[in-house]
This record gives sequence, C-alpha cells and structure tokens, in this order.
Amino acid sequence: SFSNGINAELSLSSKVVDITAETVCDVIKTRYGDMEQLVKLQGNCSSELVIKMGAALKENPNAKIILDLGDVTGLTEIPQEALAAKNALFGIILPKTGLTKIGNWALGALYNVKNIEIPASVTEIDKAAFQECISLESIVIPEGIAQISERTFNWCKKLETITIPATVTSIGFESFNGCESLTTINYAGTKDLWDEIYIDNKNECLSKATIKYGSISEIPS
Repeated sequence: SFSNGINAELSLSSKVVDITAETVCDVIKTRYGDMEQLVKLQGNCSSELVIKMGAALKENPNAKIILDLGDVTGLTEIPQEALAAKNALFGIILPKTGLTKIGNWALGALYNVKNIEIPASVTEIDKAAFQECISLESIVIPEGIAQISERTFNWCKKLETITIPATVTSIGFESFNGCESLTTINYAGTKDLWDEIYIDNKNECLSKATIKYGSISEIPS
C-alpha cells in the first residue's frame, strides 16, 4: 500500500507540477517527449511504492525519467528487481539517509544511467545489483561494505573507475566480469590489505587496472 503524505515534484523545463503518492505512477506513465524529465519525491516512501514506480516505468519505455529519491524518508531497501531493466530511467538519485540495502538485481540493466551514488548508509549490496548497467562510468562503494557480491557489476562495460573501502574482504564470482573499460581502482587500504581480499573467479579485469592505495577521500562514511 502507498505511504501517506508523499509529495512529488515533476520538473519539466521551468514548470513544476506537485503530485501525490497516489498519482506519481500515473504521472510517470504519461511523460513523453525528447527531454529528460525529473520526478522528485519528498516525504515518507515505501519499498512497495518503489516497486509500483518500477512497473510504471516499464509501461512507458519511451519516457526519459530522472527519479530523485534523495530527500525521501522511511525507505530502507531498494527491493529485488524493483527498478531493473527500465529503459525509461535515465537517472536515479538514492535516498541520502536511511537506505541500508540494495537488493538482488534491484538496479540492474539500466542502460541509460551513467552515474549512481551509493549512500553512506548502505551496508548491504546484494548480488547482481548493478549487473549490465552498460553506461555506468564510475562507482564508489561506501565504508562498511564487507562483501562485493557475485555479479554486482557484471558487464558494466563502460565502468572506468571504482572506489573500494578497506572494509571489503571478499569480491564474488563475476563481480567485475566484462568490465572491459576499468582502468582505475581507488582502494582505501594498503597493498597488504588488498592482497588479503578473497577474489573469486572471472574478475580478471581487476588485475589489469591501476590500483591507487590509500585513496579514501571519495568514500562516503
């Protein structure tokens, strides 16, 4: 069910339209045109609403939506597959606070999204969370993440730079498989700590990238 009291703003050029939680999905389904259009939510948000927004994006594949959840409250998880494979999604801003988990393939196959900022509050990133985000160029993993799950960034073929905290102890099977553009790894720890990380099979591109040890300035904590 919808959480009560959500207001959303749709910014189209200089025009701003206030919409409620009950109508936000209808607004997403009826956005057309060649310009990217911002849908910004404020107030309380639920996982159920995110799933419904994902369904609305699927129904309108020709839209160009930037979904801004930055100021919402109450959203602790982007659920499994909720926003994956939505060609209408051209940008996603995750909640600044409160979000702790990105579910299995929750943001996978977002072909038109170039950048995603993972909030510092996130402590769990499930498998294949960003798999096949083929336009993604860089990513910063927050301090506190211990495991980069299997296939997390599988076939993110334009991914050039990744920032990894010293808290990471394992990198799963195919986490970075097919990341053919990866050139730089900013790692917060030392070379000795990096050598202790368990790296599973099909992550060969990690060994081809330049690792910059002690790079901590970009990692949110």
